[in-house]
Amino acid sequence: MEKDYFRYYKPKVLLLTIIILSIIYGYLLHFLTDFINGFLAKPYVYFPTVSTLIVFTLIVLDKYGIKNPILKHLFWVKDISGRYEGTITYKHFKTGIEEIKNCFLEIEQSASKILVNTYFDFKSLLSDKNRN
Repeated sequence: MEKDYFRYYKPKVLLLTIIILSIIYGYLLHFLTDFINGFLAKPYVYFPTVSTLIVFTLIVLDKYGIKNPILKHLFWVKDISGRYEGTITYKHFKTGIEEIKNCFLEIEQSASKILVNTYFDFKSLLSDKNRN
């Protein structure tokens, strides 16, 4: 499946979360509808359904949940977001000389996707000649 948004969630915890949210949202919407309709001349107002509120909550969990110390237990993957610095050793394609460059990884992670950007510092070549 190309867009498997729940791939990194713990299945039992996700199911329990959806059940608890549906109970809470259903209970709140039942009383809020009566309360708001008491102030209106025509006693009918369109309200979001429980499923809409659950989807909205899951979207917020997807974006921010993995970074939250309490909500991160919903997921089986660890948050590796951040900037990492290091060096990379390679052989130059023309000369065959082994060279070392500084490299940087920037990782942005949510519950459903990981975006990795890599950068190389081409200005400072740390080749074998420069290290000695």
